[in-house]
Amino acid sequence: MIRRVSTLSLAVLLAVIAVGVCMALAPTSARAADPIERLELGGDTSCALFESGRVQCWGANDADQATPPERLFASLSLGDRHACGLTRTDGVPELLCWGANGHGQAEIPRWVQETRRCTGAVSTDCGGFIEVRAGSNTTCALADRDDHISFSSDNVIETNRKCWGETDSGDWTWFTGVRMSGYESTPRPRLWGVGEAHACWSRNAALLCTGDNPHGQTDAPESEFIQVTVGDVHNCGRTSAGALRCWGGNLYGQSAPPDGRYSWVAAGEQHSCAVHVSGELRCWGRDQHDQASAPLGTDWVQVAAGQRHSCALTDGGLVWCWGGNQAGQTNVPAAIAAPPPPGATISDAPETDHAAMLDAVEVEVRINARWLADGRVEFALQYRLADGTWSERILPRGRRLPTGAAIDRWLSSTPILIPPPNGSG
Repeated sequence: MIRRVSTLSLAVLLAVIAVGVCMALAPTSARAADPIERLELGGDTSCALFESGRVQCWGANDADQATPPERLFASLSLGDRHACGLTRTDGVPELLCWGANGHGQAEIPRWVQETRRCTGAVSTDCGGFIEVRAGSNTTCALADRDDHISFSSDNVIETNRKCWGETDSGDWTWFTGVRMSGYESTPRPRLWGVGEAHACWSRNAALLCTGDNPHGQTDAPESEFIQVTVGDVHNCGRTSAGALRCWGGNLYGQSAPPDGRYSWVAAGEQHSCAVHVSGELRCWGRDQHDQASAPLGTDWVQVAAGQRHSCALTDGGLVWCWGGNQAGQTNVPAAIAAPPPPGATISDAPETDHAAMLDAVEVEVRINARWLADGRVEFALQYRLADGTWSERILPRGRRLPTGAAIDRWLSSTPILIPPPNGSG
Protein backbone atom coordinates (compact mmCIF):
# COMPACT_ATOMS: atom_id res chain seq x y z
CA MET A 1 0.00 0.00 0.00
CA ILE A 2 1.44 3.37 -1.03
CA ARG A 3 0.21 5.92 1.46
CA ARG A 4 -0.02 9.63 0.70
CA VAL A 5 2.78 11.42 2.51
CA SER A 6 4.27 14.88 2.60
CA THR A 7 7.20 15.47 0.20
CA LEU A 8 10.42 14.16 1.69
CA SER A 9 13.92 15.00 0.61
CA LEU A 10 16.03 12.14 -0.69
CA ALA A 11 18.31 12.38 2.34
CA VAL A 12 15.43 12.07 4.80
CA LEU A 13 13.95 9.17 2.84
CA LEU A 14 17.25 7.31 2.87
CA ALA A 15 17.55 7.94 6.60
CA VAL A 16 14.09 6.51 7.17
CA ILE A 17 14.93 3.42 5.12
CA ALA A 18 18.18 3.00 7.07
CA VAL A 19 16.31 3.20 10.36
CA GLY A 20 13.86 0.57 9.10
CA VAL A 21 16.70 -1.75 8.13
CA CYS A 22 18.36 -1.30 11.50
CA MET A 23 15.09 -2.02 13.26
CA ALA A 24 14.63 -5.16 11.21
CA LEU A 25 18.12 -6.38 12.17
CA ALA A 26 17.97 -5.31 15.81
CA PRO A 27 17.44 -8.00 18.45
CA THR A 28 13.87 -8.19 19.74
CA SER A 29 14.51 -9.79 23.13
CA ALA A 30 13.85 -6.52 24.97
CA ARG A 31 10.48 -6.16 23.27
CA ALA A 32 9.59 -9.81 23.82
CA ALA A 33 10.11 -9.33 27.56
CA ASP A 34 6.83 -7.39 27.64
CA PRO A 35 4.90 -8.28 24.47
CA ILE A 36 1.86 -6.38 23.25
CA GLU A 37 -1.35 -8.11 24.21
CA ARG A 38 -3.81 -5.98 22.24
CA LEU A 39 -4.09 -2.91 20.03
CA GLU A 40 -6.92 -0.44 20.66
CA LEU A 41 -7.88 2.45 18.38
CA GLY A 42 -10.42 5.21 18.84
CA GLY A 43 -10.99 8.37 16.81
CA ASP A 44 -7.48 9.55 15.88
CA THR A 45 -5.73 7.86 18.81
CA SER A 46 -3.84 4.56 18.98
CA CYS A 47 -2.88 2.54 22.05
CA ALA A 48 -1.03 -0.67 22.82
CA LEU A 49 -1.84 -2.72 25.91
CA PHE A 50 1.14 -4.81 27.01
CA GLU A 51 0.96 -8.13 28.84
CA SER A 52 2.39 -6.44 31.93
CA GLY A 53 -0.61 -4.10 31.98
CA ARG A 54 1.37 -1.12 30.77
CA VAL A 55 -0.36 1.15 28.22
CA GLN A 56 1.36 3.25 25.56
CA CYS A 57 -0.61 5.63 23.35
CA TRP A 58 0.11 7.99 20.44
CA GLY A 59 -1.88 10.26 18.14
CA ALA A 60 -4.59 12.72 19.13
CA ASN A 61 -4.31 13.87 22.74
CA ASP A 62 -6.34 17.08 22.72
CA ALA A 63 -8.48 15.82 25.61
CA ASP A 64 -5.73 13.76 27.29
CA GLN A 65 -7.24 10.60 25.82
CA ALA A 66 -3.72 9.40 24.97
CA THR A 67 -2.49 10.02 28.53
CA PRO A 68 -3.72 7.07 30.61
CA PRO A 69 -3.34 7.03 34.41
CA GLU A 70 -0.09 5.54 35.66
CA ARG A 71 -1.65 2.21 36.51
CA LEU A 72 -1.46 -1.34 35.16
CA PHE A 73 -4.53 -2.37 33.18
CA ALA A 74 -6.16 -5.71 32.50
CA SER A 75 -8.31 -4.30 29.69
CA LEU A 76 -8.56 -1.12 27.64
CA SER A 77 -11.15 0.44 25.33
CA LEU A 78 -11.06 3.68 23.31
CA GLY A 79 -13.95 5.88 22.23
CA ASP A 80 -13.82 8.88 19.92
CA ARG A 81 -11.95 11.11 22.38
CA HIS A 82 -12.04 9.20 25.66
CA ALA A 83 -10.79 5.90 26.99
CA CYS A 84 -11.59 3.49 29.81
CA GLY A 85 -9.94 0.48 31.38
CA LEU A 86 -10.04 -2.02 34.21
CA THR A 87 -6.96 -2.05 36.40
CA ARG A 88 -4.90 -5.18 36.97
CA THR A 89 -5.09 -6.12 40.63
CA ASP A 90 -5.31 -9.13 42.92
CA GLY A 91 -8.56 -7.76 44.32
CA VAL A 92 -11.51 -6.13 42.60
CA PRO A 93 -10.47 -4.33 39.38
CA GLU A 94 -10.95 -0.58 39.45
CA LEU A 95 -12.86 1.03 36.60
CA LEU A 96 -11.10 4.16 35.31
CA CYS A 97 -11.96 6.55 32.44
CA TRP A 98 -10.14 9.59 31.09
CA GLY A 99 -10.23 12.02 28.16
CA ALA A 100 -13.09 14.09 26.76
CA ASN A 101 -16.04 14.41 29.11
CA GLY A 102 -18.41 16.75 27.28
CA HIS A 103 -21.20 14.19 27.61
CA GLY A 104 -20.09 12.73 30.91
CA GLN A 105 -18.62 9.69 29.15
CA ALA A 106 -15.37 9.78 31.15
CA GLU A 107 -16.96 10.57 34.52
CA ILE A 108 -18.13 7.39 36.19
CA PRO A 109 -21.51 8.15 37.82
CA ARG A 110 -22.15 7.45 41.47
CA TRP A 111 -24.73 4.80 40.67
CA VAL A 112 -22.13 2.97 38.61
CA GLN A 113 -19.51 3.22 41.33
CA GLU A 114 -21.97 1.72 43.81
CA THR A 115 -21.82 -1.55 41.88
CA ARG A 116 -18.34 -2.01 43.34
CA ARG A 117 -19.52 -2.78 46.84
CA CYS A 118 -18.81 -5.45 49.43
CA THR A 119 -21.50 -7.91 50.38
CA GLY A 120 -19.48 -10.03 52.82
CA ALA A 121 -16.81 -9.86 55.45
CA VAL A 122 -13.84 -10.38 53.12
CA SER A 123 -12.62 -8.41 50.13
CA THR A 124 -13.31 -11.28 47.74
CA ASP A 125 -17.01 -10.70 48.32
CA CYS A 126 -16.79 -7.29 46.68
CA GLY A 127 -18.62 -6.72 43.45
CA GLY A 128 -16.99 -5.16 40.45
CA PHE A 129 -16.87 -4.93 36.68
CA ILE A 130 -15.48 -7.52 34.32
CA GLU A 131 -15.68 -5.55 31.08
CA VAL A 132 -15.87 -1.93 29.95
CA ARG A 133 -16.34 -0.61 26.41
CA ALA A 134 -16.04 2.98 25.22
CA GLY A 135 -18.30 4.06 22.34
CA SER A 136 -18.45 7.31 20.42
CA ASN A 137 -19.53 9.45 23.35
CA THR A 138 -20.92 6.72 25.58
CA THR A 139 -19.40 4.15 27.94
CA CYS A 140 -20.90 0.83 29.04
CA ALA A 141 -19.69 -1.68 31.61
CA LEU A 142 -20.64 -5.21 32.60
CA ALA A 143 -20.70 -6.16 36.29
CA ASP A 144 -19.37 -9.47 37.49
CA ARG A 145 -22.49 -10.93 39.06
CA ASP A 146 -26.18 -10.84 38.32
CA ASP A 147 -27.14 -9.87 41.84
CA HIS A 148 -25.19 -6.63 41.82
CA ILE A 149 -27.88 -4.04 41.26
CA SER A 150 -28.08 -0.49 42.53
CA PHE A 151 -30.46 2.41 42.33
CA SER A 152 -30.08 5.56 40.29
CA SER A 153 -30.95 9.05 41.52
CA ASP A 154 -34.43 8.50 40.01
CA ASN A 155 -34.81 5.29 42.02
CA VAL A 156 -34.70 3.24 38.83
CA ILE A 157 -33.25 -0.23 39.18
CA GLU A 158 -29.96 -0.51 37.29
CA THR A 159 -28.72 -4.01 36.56
CA ASN A 160 -25.29 -5.44 35.84
CA ARG A 161 -25.22 -3.66 32.47
CA LYS A 162 -24.62 0.07 32.88
CA CYS A 163 -24.09 2.91 30.40
CA TRP A 164 -23.33 6.59 30.84
CA GLY A 165 -22.38 9.55 28.69
CA GLU A 166 -24.44 10.57 25.64
CA THR A 167 -27.34 8.33 26.52
CA ASP A 168 -29.87 10.93 25.36
CA SER A 169 -28.69 10.24 21.80
CA GLY A 170 -30.29 6.89 21.07
CA ASP A 171 -32.38 4.42 23.00
CA TRP A 172 -30.26 3.13 25.89
CA THR A 173 -33.21 1.96 27.98
CA TRP A 174 -32.58 -1.57 26.71
CA PHE A 175 -29.43 -1.65 28.83
CA THR A 176 -31.21 -1.33 32.16
CA GLY A 177 -34.10 -2.92 33.98
CA VAL A 178 -33.57 -6.54 32.85
CA ARG A 179 -31.40 -8.99 34.70
CA MET A 180 -28.91 -10.95 32.69
CA SER A 181 -28.56 -14.54 33.86
CA GLY A 182 -25.93 -17.14 33.18
CA TYR A 183 -22.93 -15.87 35.12
CA GLU A 184 -21.97 -19.38 36.15
CA SER A 185 -22.35 -20.70 32.61
CA THR A 186 -19.75 -21.26 29.93
CA PRO A 187 -18.99 -19.15 28.02
CA ARG A 188 -19.52 -16.24 30.37
CA PRO A 189 -21.50 -13.16 29.24
CA ARG A 190 -19.55 -10.70 27.10
CA LEU A 191 -19.94 -7.03 26.35
CA TRP A 192 -18.40 -6.95 22.88
CA GLY A 193 -18.52 -3.26 22.08
CA VAL A 194 -20.39 0.03 21.95
CA GLY A 195 -21.04 1.99 18.77
CA GLU A 196 -22.62 5.35 18.14
CA ALA A 197 -25.94 4.47 19.78
CA HIS A 198 -25.98 0.68 20.04
CA ALA A 199 -24.07 -2.13 21.69
CA CYS A 200 -23.56 -5.87 21.24
CA TRP A 201 -23.29 -8.42 24.03
CA SER A 202 -23.72 -12.14 24.40
CA ARG A 203 -25.39 -14.35 26.95
CA ASN A 204 -25.20 -18.16 26.95
CA ALA A 205 -23.47 -17.95 23.54
CA ALA A 206 -26.42 -16.00 22.05
CA LEU A 207 -25.52 -12.65 20.48
CA LEU A 208 -27.74 -9.66 21.17
CA CYS A 209 -27.31 -6.21 19.65
CA THR A 210 -29.63 -3.54 20.98
CA GLY A 211 -30.13 0.21 20.71
CA ASP A 212 -30.78 2.45 17.72
CA ASN A 213 -31.33 0.50 14.50
CA PRO A 214 -31.66 2.82 11.46
CA HIS A 215 -29.07 0.78 9.53
CA GLY A 216 -29.93 -2.68 10.81
CA GLN A 217 -26.95 -2.64 13.19
CA THR A 218 -28.94 -4.42 15.91
CA ASP A 219 -30.26 -7.14 13.57
CA ALA A 220 -27.67 -9.68 14.67
CA PRO A 221 -27.51 -12.82 12.51
CA GLU A 222 -28.18 -16.20 14.08
CA SER A 223 -24.62 -17.46 14.18
CA GLU A 224 -22.42 -18.55 17.06
CA PHE A 225 -19.58 -16.04 17.09
CA ILE A 226 -16.33 -16.35 18.97
CA GLN A 227 -15.45 -12.70 18.30
CA VAL A 228 -17.66 -9.67 17.65
CA THR A 229 -16.44 -6.16 16.91
CA VAL A 230 -18.58 -3.02 16.92
CA GLY A 231 -18.18 -0.01 14.64
CA ASP A 232 -20.18 3.22 14.60
CA VAL A 233 -23.26 1.79 12.86
CA HIS A 234 -22.06 -1.63 11.73
CA ASN A 235 -20.69 -4.80 13.31
CA CYS A 236 -18.66 -7.81 12.24
CA GLY A 237 -18.43 -11.24 13.80
CA ARG A 238 -16.13 -14.24 13.38
CA THR A 239 -17.43 -17.78 13.73
CA SER A 240 -15.54 -20.76 15.12
CA ALA A 241 -14.95 -21.85 11.52
CA GLY A 242 -13.24 -18.52 10.79
CA ALA A 243 -15.99 -17.13 8.55
CA LEU A 244 -16.90 -13.44 8.75
CA ARG A 245 -20.38 -11.95 8.88
CA CYS A 246 -21.07 -8.21 9.04
CA TRP A 247 -24.33 -6.31 9.38
CA GLY A 248 -25.56 -2.74 9.75
CA GLY A 249 -24.50 0.34 7.80
CA ASN A 250 -23.01 -0.48 4.41
CA LEU A 251 -22.75 2.86 2.61
CA TYR A 252 -19.06 2.21 1.85
CA GLY A 253 -19.20 -1.58 1.77
CA GLN A 254 -17.99 -1.89 5.37
CA SER A 255 -20.49 -4.70 5.99
CA ALA A 256 -19.47 -6.74 2.93
CA PRO A 257 -16.53 -8.88 4.13
CA PRO A 258 -14.47 -11.08 1.82
CA ASP A 259 -14.81 -14.84 1.81
CA GLY A 260 -12.26 -17.04 3.53
CA ARG A 261 -11.13 -18.11 6.98
CA TYR A 262 -9.92 -15.49 9.43
CA SER A 263 -8.29 -15.38 12.85
CA TRP A 264 -9.12 -11.78 13.79
CA VAL A 265 -11.57 -9.05 12.74
CA ALA A 266 -11.96 -5.36 13.62
CA ALA A 267 -14.67 -2.82 12.77
CA GLY A 268 -13.76 0.85 12.51
CA GLU A 269 -15.96 3.86 11.97
CA GLN A 270 -16.79 3.10 8.33
CA HIS A 271 -14.30 0.39 7.39
CA SER A 272 -13.32 -3.06 8.61
CA CYS A 273 -10.17 -5.18 8.61
CA ALA A 274 -9.35 -8.82 9.32
CA VAL A 275 -6.38 -11.16 9.54
CA HIS A 276 -6.64 -14.11 7.17
CA VAL A 277 -5.43 -17.51 8.41
CA SER A 278 -2.55 -17.11 5.93
CA GLY A 279 -1.31 -14.13 7.96
CA GLU A 280 -2.38 -11.63 5.31
CA LEU A 281 -4.45 -8.53 6.06
CA ARG A 282 -7.74 -7.80 4.30
CA CYS A 283 -9.63 -4.52 4.67
CA TRP A 284 -12.86 -3.23 3.12
CA GLY A 285 -15.15 -0.24 3.39
CA ARG A 286 -14.35 3.45 3.29
CA ASP A 287 -10.84 4.19 2.05
CA GLN A 288 -10.75 7.98 1.80
CA HIS A 289 -7.59 8.14 3.92
CA ASP A 290 -6.19 4.77 2.78
CA GLN A 291 -7.39 3.24 6.04
CA ALA A 292 -8.73 0.23 4.13
CA SER A 293 -5.59 -0.15 1.96
CA ALA A 294 -4.04 -3.00 3.92
CA PRO A 295 -0.25 -3.44 3.83
CA LEU A 296 1.31 -6.54 2.32
CA GLY A 297 2.92 -9.36 4.25
CA THR A 298 2.00 -12.69 5.82
CA ASP A 299 3.15 -12.20 9.41
CA TRP A 300 0.15 -10.33 10.83
CA VAL A 301 -1.62 -11.69 13.92
CA GLN A 302 -3.93 -8.87 15.02
CA VAL A 303 -5.54 -5.75 13.55
CA ALA A 304 -7.46 -2.76 14.93
CA ALA A 305 -9.53 -0.13 13.12
CA GLY A 306 -10.19 3.47 14.13
CA GLN A 307 -12.03 6.39 12.60
CA ARG A 308 -9.75 6.88 9.59
CA HIS A 309 -6.69 4.77 10.33
CA SER A 310 -5.79 1.17 11.11
CA CYS A 311 -2.98 -0.63 12.96
CA ALA A 312 -1.79 -4.22 12.91
CA LEU A 313 0.51 -6.38 15.04
CA THR A 314 3.14 -8.71 13.57
CA ASP A 315 3.99 -12.14 14.93
CA GLY A 316 7.21 -10.52 16.14
CA GLY A 317 5.25 -8.21 18.42
CA LEU A 318 5.76 -5.00 16.41
CA VAL A 319 3.17 -2.50 15.17
CA TRP A 320 2.52 -0.90 11.78
CA CYS A 321 -0.19 1.71 11.26
CA TRP A 322 -1.61 3.24 8.07
CA GLY A 323 -4.31 5.61 6.89
CA GLY A 324 -5.07 9.14 8.06
CA ASN A 325 -2.27 10.69 10.10
CA GLN A 326 -3.71 14.10 10.92
CA ALA A 327 -2.85 13.76 14.61
CA GLY A 328 0.16 11.46 14.33
CA GLN A 329 -1.99 8.38 14.98
CA THR A 330 0.05 6.26 12.55
CA ASN A 331 3.43 7.40 13.91
CA VAL A 332 4.14 4.31 16.00
CA PRO A 333 6.71 4.83 18.79
CA ALA A 334 10.12 3.61 17.64
CA ALA A 335 10.46 0.95 20.35
CA ILE A 336 7.47 -1.00 19.04
CA ALA A 337 7.41 0.08 15.38
CA ALA A 338 7.59 -2.56 12.67
CA PRO A 339 9.78 -1.97 9.62
CA PRO A 340 7.82 -0.75 6.59
CA PRO A 341 5.99 -3.61 4.86
CA PRO A 342 6.76 -4.20 1.16
CA GLY A 343 5.69 -1.24 -0.97
CA ALA A 344 4.89 1.06 1.97
CA THR A 345 6.37 4.47 2.68
CA ILE A 346 6.28 6.44 5.91
CA SER A 347 6.33 10.01 7.10
CA ASP A 348 7.67 11.31 10.39
CA ALA A 349 5.17 14.18 10.41
CA PRO A 350 1.38 14.14 10.51
CA GLU A 351 0.01 14.41 7.00
CA THR A 352 -2.15 17.13 5.58
CA ASP A 353 -5.82 16.20 5.39
CA HIS A 354 -5.91 15.95 1.61
CA ALA A 355 -9.62 15.25 1.58
CA ALA A 356 -10.25 18.67 3.11
CA MET A 357 -8.18 20.30 0.36
CA LEU A 358 -9.99 18.85 -2.66
CA ASP A 359 -10.77 21.29 -5.40
CA ALA A 360 -13.98 23.08 -4.55
CA VAL A 361 -17.02 21.54 -6.21
CA GLU A 362 -20.68 22.34 -5.97
CA VAL A 363 -22.61 19.61 -4.18
CA GLU A 364 -26.36 19.70 -3.77
CA VAL A 365 -27.48 18.62 -0.30
CA ARG A 366 -30.70 18.58 1.65
CA ILE A 367 -31.51 18.28 5.35
CA ASN A 368 -33.98 15.70 6.66
CA ALA A 369 -35.80 16.01 9.98
CA ARG A 370 -38.34 13.92 11.84
CA TRP A 371 -40.14 13.96 15.16
CA LEU A 372 -39.32 11.07 17.49
CA ALA A 373 -41.83 9.46 19.80
CA ASP A 374 -40.12 10.96 22.87
CA GLY A 375 -40.53 14.53 21.56
CA ARG A 376 -37.03 15.05 20.21
CA VAL A 377 -36.22 16.04 16.63
CA GLU A 378 -33.70 14.00 14.64
CA PHE A 379 -31.76 15.40 11.68
CA ALA A 380 -29.93 13.79 8.77
CA LEU A 381 -28.32 14.89 5.52
CA GLN A 382 -28.46 13.63 1.92
CA TYR A 383 -26.46 14.67 -1.12
CA ARG A 384 -27.27 14.42 -4.83
CA LEU A 385 -25.61 11.51 -6.62
CA ALA A 386 -24.28 11.63 -10.17
CA ASP A 387 -27.38 9.81 -11.48
CA GLY A 388 -29.66 12.46 -9.98
CA THR A 389 -30.94 10.38 -7.08
CA TRP A 390 -30.35 11.14 -3.41
CA SER A 391 -27.80 9.29 -1.28
CA GLU A 392 -28.56 7.23 1.77
CA ARG A 393 -29.23 9.44 4.79
CA ILE A 394 -26.03 10.35 6.61
CA LEU A 395 -26.58 10.45 10.36
CA PRO A 396 -24.06 12.44 12.40
CA ARG A 397 -23.40 11.29 15.96
CA GLY A 398 -24.92 14.38 17.54
CA ARG A 399 -28.10 14.60 15.50
CA ARG A 400 -31.01 14.88 17.91
CA LEU A 401 -32.51 18.11 19.23
CA PRO A 402 -33.28 17.43 22.91
CA THR A 403 -36.69 18.31 24.25
CA GLY A 404 -35.19 20.74 26.77
CA ALA A 405 -33.04 22.72 24.30
CA ALA A 406 -32.74 26.44 25.07
CA ILE A 407 -34.75 28.89 22.95
CA ASP A 408 -32.79 30.77 20.22
CA ARG A 409 -29.62 28.78 20.86
CA TRP A 410 -27.92 27.23 17.84
CA LEU A 411 -26.92 23.60 18.25
CA SER A 412 -24.49 21.81 15.92
CA SER A 413 -24.16 18.21 14.89
CA THR A 414 -20.83 16.45 14.76
CA PRO A 415 -18.99 16.91 11.43
CA ILE A 416 -20.17 15.02 8.33
CA LEU A 417 -17.78 13.85 5.60
CA ILE A 418 -19.31 13.81 2.11
CA PRO A 419 -17.67 11.57 -0.50
CA PRO A 420 -16.37 13.21 -3.70
CA PRO A 421 -19.01 13.51 -6.42
CA ASN A 422 -17.41 10.73 -8.46
CA GLY A 423 -18.04 8.32 -5.60
CA SER A 424 -14.36 7.61 -4.90
CA GLY A 425 -12.75 7.56 -1.49
